Amino acid sequence: MLSIVYVSAAIAVISMTVTKSVLFKELRDYLGWRVLKCSYCFSHWVAFAFTIFMVQSITDYLLIDFIITSFALVCFASLFSIGVDIFMERLDND
Repeated sequence: MLSIVYVSAAIAVISMTVTKSVLFKELRDYLGWRVLKCSYCFSHWVAFAFTIFMVQSITDYLLIDFIITSFALVCFASLFSIGVDIFMERLDND
């Protein structure tokens, strides 16, 4: 369970870096994909990629395990992203 929390934090950081940082601005502008402009949307794709390597065996069906693990990762990653957004907003206001 703790590994899901750690991986979710990594997913949140990766998705926020790609969607909001100046480092990837040219890539976002060049590709023009909406998924690269929304950290929540992009976190789904990053979670799917991470899930391939860490599917938790919950049921006897691999597809169901993949879906459950992916959405659990997205859920925790969203919570981390919200926390980082609130923190950054408070830094900007000070």
